[in-house]
Amino acid sequence: MTLYDDIASKLTAHIDNGIYPQGSRLPGVRRLSQQFGVSISTIVQAQRQLENLGLIEARPRSGYYIRLRPWLKPALPTTSQPALKPTPVTGQELVLQLAQVTSHADFVQLGAAVPDESFMPMRAFQRSLAKTVRHYGKRAANYAFPPGLPELQQQLARRMHLCGSPVAANRILITNGCQEALSLALQTVASAGDIIAIESPTFYGLLQVIESLGMKALEIPTDPQEGISLLALELALTQWPVKACVLIPNFSNPLGSLMPVERKQQLV
Repeated sequence: MTLYDDIASKLTAHIDNGIYPQGSRLPGVRRLSQQFGVSISTIVQAQRQLENLGLIEARPRSGYYIRLRPWLKPALPTTSQPALKPTPVTGQELVLQLAQVTSHADFVQLGAAVPDESFMPMRAFQRSLAKTVRHYGKRAANYAFPPGLPELQQQLARRMHLCGSPVAANRILITNGCQEALSLALQTVASAGDIIAIESPTFYGLLQVIESLGMKALEIPTDPQEGISLLALELALTQWPVKACVLIPNFSNPLGSLMPVERKQQLV
């Protein structure tokens, strides 16, 4: 194997492994020359080989770019096939252990939609927090009891109105997070031992809530593009006394699916 063959092989591996994502610019010849410790002419020969293989393409006055290869896109998960019967939720202690292990500062959190700190407007946050302390003083350091701060209720009501969902501010209950909201909502319509229909797979936090309330989960097959199977859900509702149905039709967690509008209407 020649030297430029070896460099081309290494670059191919970088492309296949996603180090150089599809559509991104390949580093320049000088940078690659320094990276691999070879001459510029060797890099040029390696680039030509990658171009002949259809892995990269030249753009005028811009350099080489990784070609899009749609056939290499990962296949979508298949529609889930859970057992269509209510079952107690177990195993959430393992989830908590995993969360503790992955909470290390050096780990990249791929299991949550949390942006890196460099993408956050930290200075704006700091100014906002400082302004809050100056204006609200003692209130900013105290507990806020249900249903929550009136000012926050009003802002949320205003936002919902702009989104086409008018609601009175005094009808909004501020919670400590989504899991408390789920817990309160389920407790208003169901009791221990009752059946809750959910997507399969679903948000692990929902499973924790169902387990903590002593309820049973009824998993419904879910497609990564179409969302929950409406036929299977309809069948389940005729077979079991389902007390509540908790779904994530918009950008499902963890599948990321977006249920089409017409299917949402059918669901309702």
